[in-house]
Amino acid sequence: CSTESRSISESDAYNKVFNITKKYMHENIIVYNKRIDSTMRGNVGIEIDAMLDALDDDRIAIVSPAYPSAGRTVVGGYLLVNGVLVEDTEMAVDSKNPIKISNVIIKAQSKRKIISMSIDIVRKSVKVIANFIKDKYEEGFRIFVCDMINENHINSISQAVLESKIKFIVADPSP
Repeated sequence: CSTESRSISESDAYNKVFNITKKYMHENIIVYNKRIDSTMRGNVGIEIDAMLDALDDDRIAIVSPAYPSAGRTVVGGYLLVNGVLVEDTEMAVDSKNPIKISNVIIKAQSKRKIISMSIDIVRKSVKVIANFIKDKYEEGFRIFVCDMINENHINSISQAVLESKIKFIVADPSP
């Protein structure tokens, strides 16, 4: 469901995502996905909070704007577009949603405890990633912002989240 909430106020974006999630949530749905812009424009943190609040079951959010086949990667928490910091690209001057920083940690927009899953973790085995997720979940972290450079990283994180057995949503641009 498109909420067309990228360029609206935070409160309107929150309400749209919260209401649409409530409307369509069902116990048989295994995966919820919050599409985000691959350059992190818009109300990303607020909308993730809205979806998690609507689901109200203490799940986690796996977040990354990475889209390797489109040249979007995340390393050290920084979004790169074709190897260039997103703040140094033409996307930084978007008239509706200008990009001021390349760091994808969304603390300013979310009320939840956020942790970066660095490339050092992402490059390890699925078991190590799953244990990282479980350990950090026990410590109260609910949003995991993931470094990703290639499709293998996407696959490893996906397998690890499933292996962790923790309920989750995914917030990504596509892959």
